[in-house]
Amino acid sequence: GIELHLQPGDIYGLLGPNGAGKSTTIFALLGLRERSSGYIRVLDHDPAENALEIRRNVGVMPEQAGFYDWMTALSYLQWYSRLYGQSQSDGDLRKLLEKVGLGSVRHRPIATYSRGMKQRLAVASALVSQPKLLILTELLGLFYIALCPVLIHCPIHVTGFEQMKLADALMLSSV
Repeated sequence: GIELHLQPGDIYGLLGPNGAGKSTTIFALLGLRERSSGYIRVLDHDPAENALEIRRNVGVMPEQAGFYDWMTALSYLQWYSRLYGQSQSDGDLRKLLEKVGLGSVRHRPIATYSRGMKQRLAVASALVSQPKLLILTELLGLFYIALCPVLIHCPIHVTGFEQMKLADALMLSSV
């Protein structure tokens, strides 16, 4: 079993060998997998009953983000925000792309982006809803966030990095 209680400003890491249950835990937290036993509450919601509400308030940067290569970064963020019931203005999305270093290429097809540019777009996708909880499923995600210190919503302190504002809480997982 596992017991987590994250408070605003907390950073929690899930580390373990393959098969330890890191991905399963994240899927259960997001309501993408049924729990076999126990009790889960995320942001005062049960994922089995309110998965969409949880996903509206949780930003996730997956290890391997999938993009539609024919889309531009701006059109992808427009689509992504609507997918989760958000209504971000084009101006807000352009500002977010500027903050992650993609402002000047926001109209280029994603197919032309390097791996690093796609990871920056994944960071922007995770932050598009100004989440209360941010889940990075690869530790490199923290490195990309650290390169974009302007992305900040609330203070989170990480040893070795400057003060950052990302979300109320941050969960890191090496899956």
